[in-house]
Amino acid sequence: FAGYMPWSPPAHVLDDDPTISPPPPPPPPSSALAPALSSGLAEVWANGSFSDCRLVPRSGEEFAAHRLVLSARSEHFRELLAPTASAVTAAAIRLSVDAERPLVEAALRHVYLEAPPPDGLSHEELLALRELAGLWRLPSLLHATASRLVAILSPANVCATLREAAREEARAGLAFAAGGGGRGGESATSSTTLLKQAAGAFAAARFRSLLQEVPGEVLALPAATKAWLFSLRSASPLHLLAAAGSSGVMPEEELLAALL
Repeated sequence: FAGYMPWSPPAHVLDDDPTISPPPPPPPPSSALAPALSSGLAEVWANGSFSDCRLVPRSGEEFAAHRLVLSARSEHFRELLAPTASAVTAAAIRLSVDAERPLVEAALRHVYLEAPPPDGLSHEELLALRELAGLWRLPSLLHATASRLVAILSPANVCATLREAAREEARAGLAFAAGGGGRGGESATSSTTLLKQAAGAFAAARFRSLLQEVPGEVLALPAATKAWLFSLRSASPLHLLAAAGSSGVMPEEELLAALL
């Protein structure tokens, strides 16, 4: 009918009758802020406009950066740049970065663009990028590098991956003991767990072949890592686990005798 308006019960009826549910609230209006910020960050990354900071890798080439962006994205830079927060200088601040140029660029692209690690990075380069992400405290880049490392696991690199996971666990333990976990600490630890679990499952399933192909790499693993790998295998000799746990050393003769 012309002019007909659908009837809806008044609020007090909805309150009194539990069988009638109120209509859902309208969705919040979409914001254009996030796309605008992403677009703006991409622009200043591309042309370096308004930069007030220079990051200098080992090669000596400089990357134009912005103290505000670095501080907003990284606790490491927030602490490093805090003394300069109120300083306005004509010359940009220069910060040396102990890493190769492609890795510094990859980390900065992640800071500004949320870009994943570039294709074509070797296992060693991904580990180095992961170390830089840990230093800069970039949890999202730690997860991205962990995912990429898991995707390229092979008998040739799984032991190096396990050693890196063990080092990260040790560093996380020291940071926790010192009370310096920080906001990204939990994400970094979960990233290490992802890397360790995936590499451990890969290695445990291929332990016999690894001992034949890269015995030195296997035997060079930390004792705790070797004991953990044994625990992942259903045929693990319990006395070897006990020996590793008590002495901290996995006897090579027993290891080889048990697995070959």
